[in-house]
Amino acid sequence: MPLFAATALVMVIGVVIMMVKVDENKFCAEKEELSPNEEEKREGETVKLSKDKQRSLVFMLASIFLWFFGYNAIVSAYSNTLLLSGD
Repeated sequence: MPLFAATALVMVIGVVIMMVKVDENKFCAEKEELSPNEEEKREGETVKLSKDKQRSLVFMLASIFLWFFGYNAIVSAYSNTLLLSGD
């Protein structure tokens, strides 16, 4: 419990410091000055990916899927090994 309280206290202090030091309204105004109405332009607009970007997207999604698939297989095999060796 003391570790949780200390971690929570550090997080609360960090949030308070950020809220005091960072002026979000100023950053939002600067963003609007640099690119006004950019969100309105993109609304309803679809973007066609190039072949290279589409292939890269497929590879990234496949690698994430295979990573989780392999991780779950290893964890399952590891837990079965622990159960069998414990007898």
